[in-house]
Amino acid sequence: MKIAVEGCGHGCLNKIYQAINKQKVELLIMCGDFQSVRNAADMQCLSVPPKYRRMGDFRDYYTGKKRAPVFTIFIGGNHEASNYLDELKYGGFVAPNIYYLGRTGSIWYKGLRIVGWSGIYNGGDFMKLRPESNIEYDDRRIVRSMYHYRKDDYLKMRFLKQCNKSILLSHDWPNKITEYGDTKLLLRRKPFFKKDIQHGELGSPANQELLDHLKPLYYFAAHLHVVYRAKIDWNKKRYSDGNDSSSKRVKTDLKAKNINEIELDISDLEMENGLSAIEKSEPRTQGSLSPTNFLALDKCLSGRQYVEVLNVPLTNSKHPSTQHSNPDLYLDPEYIAVMKSVNKHYKDWEGLNYEQILKPSKDFEDLVEADTVQMLKIFDELDSDEYDRLFAINEHSFVQTADPKTSIVQEYQNPQTEIFKERFS
Repeated sequence: MKIAVEGCGHGCLNKIYQAINKQKVELLIMCGDFQSVRNAADMQCLSVPPKYRRMGDFRDYYTGKKRAPVFTIFIGGNHEASNYLDELKYGGFVAPNIYYLGRTGSIWYKGLRIVGWSGIYNGGDFMKLRPESNIEYDDRRIVRSMYHYRKDDYLKMRFLKQCNKSILLSHDWPNKITEYGDTKLLLRRKPFFKKDIQHGELGSPANQELLDHLKPLYYFAAHLHVVYRAKIDWNKKRYSDGNDSSSKRVKTDLKAKNINEIELDISDLEMENGLSAIEKSEPRTQGSLSPTNFLALDKCLSGRQYVEVLNVPLTNSKHPSTQHSNPDLYLDPEYIAVMKSVNKHYKDWEGLNYEQILKPSKDFEDLVEADTVQMLKIFDELDSDEYDRLFAINEHSFVQTADPKTSIVQEYQNPQTEIFKERFS
């Protein structure tokens, strides 16, 4: 499949779509700082200094004045309209043809499996649970912490099985990936990264653990406003750059307190607005593993490399999302099973410490796996119509919840979220 990948969007949808206009891609993946700002109220929930807040292009797509010319899937970053994304915590359409993956999520699009999570790592908030209701968005501390992913988010990703044929998305980087690409080139572009790299604090230890565990075919990220590539050869148990040159792996502390929240400086803000349930899931890899191709891209600004077009192989060419008689977009049964199990065993993992969360014990893994296998067997017994009813995503399910002209911050119940909860709570 021919896809486009974009780094930090910062509300510049017009320019991004223009950049891929003649590429004939089937899918655009955006890696955070999407900024789905619908109105003046949403701008108050954006973690950006007030004098730099801008409406951006998204409102035109929200109101229907414009339509995304290519199907778009995105994750959240650390500069988002957190109130709107929180309406769709399980994922959903923020506008026609533009799908938010959710706080965490795994979906199928035309035979391509895309797994990812939103936000960035913060050592102080990772072990805390996120507030669920009555969020005070006039409290800047709340606005600044809403985009920090949490331990329950992490576990819903960590208990997925190895997905060597899938795409993995995060906004910030894995915290060891910088040791294995062209570090000299990276430091020429961003010399102030040197200290964080030396201390193993540039990036997320949670992302690193997910990378080591899931071993995806592609891993796309953004956040640091620079292009960076690495290729990880799992069969040789080493990391390498895109030219497959070897380099020494450096051990870092898994408890690295990465609180590197990239702020929008003046240059950043001077932007132009321009089969069975198991068979339906990813086939398990036997024998050798495909390498992971890591790619981080820049922010959307003139003269920056913020978009790249790639031809990627399908995860499963027989998945229901490839059938013309069915929708193109499906929820992933394995993710749903894991999510339900993590929620079910809340009391078991709530008392675990940092190390026990980051690297769950075999007993805990076995507990979640037993639930997952049992649930997948139930899904396996569904006929095709019932399977579609449960997992197919209605591509016309977008609903405007907030008035595009309002400046009053309030909570809305999004019908897409209510449908998800009815199906899987």
